[in-house]
Amino acid sequence: MPKTKSKLSKFSTRQPTASYKADAPDLTTEYTDSTTYDLPKEQRRLDLSAYKGVDESEPFVYEPKNSLIKRVTVKKYIDKYDFYDNFRKSALLYFDVATKECPFAQFYSYMPQYSQLTRPQRDYYFYWRSELRRGRYIKTDYSYLYLYVYEILNLPDKISPEKGVRLLIDLWREYRQSLPRIDYYFSIWLQDYCLVHGLEAPTGELSDFIFDVISLSGFKEFYLSDITSMTRKSVYALVGYL
Repeated sequence: MPKTKSKLSKFSTRQPTASYKADAPDLTTEYTDSTTYDLPKEQRRLDLSAYKGVDESEPFVYEPKNSLIKRVTVKKYIDKYDFYDNFRKSALLYFDVATKECPFAQFYSYMPQYSQLTRPQRDYYFYWRSELRRGRYIKTDYSYLYLYVYEILNLPDKISPEKGVRLLIDLWREYRQSLPRIDYYFSIWLQDYCLVHGLEAPTGELSDFIFDVISLSGFKEFYLSDITSMTRKSVYALVGYL
């Protein structure tokens, strides 16, 4: 089968678009990162060791086990506008901020950033995030949710990839009924996040809604790759895809 090269804005704050061909098991993946940031002073050079297996000069290439994907290549991509780097700097600043219980304040942004939040919105975001960290999934909307996902994607040194996968799955499951549009975006975010960090597809953990996931994904091989963890419903999804 032909190779498919996919240029992903990895760990970016953009909402993703499908960029895969489902008939090609070979994959080249690129993630967005940058080399410097302003905080803290003693760490002005980004430590790429935070990204599992990634070296500053060489691409991270691996062959997933028990997968329909033959090879994944993760390449460093420089953001010449410092947009994603600035988000990371802000995310580090706000990582430990928490606020007390406060009223819900609606927030809408196609590309949510901290600087866009009003005081009531900022208070609610940090209150909502602190509740999430306690395992409580209270009321939110798309923009708050996306902002939190951007933190997970951009801070692997604060949130380990293994923990990040668990967080993404929990957020997806808890909010997909009230915020149905997240199915499409999360199917891409989770897939890319796992591929960049060399993690296996969490097919078994998505078994309760795996058919919906596969039907939306532009790169179905990823979610179909771990056949051993598939439930009966997942097998039906596989048969339907084939």
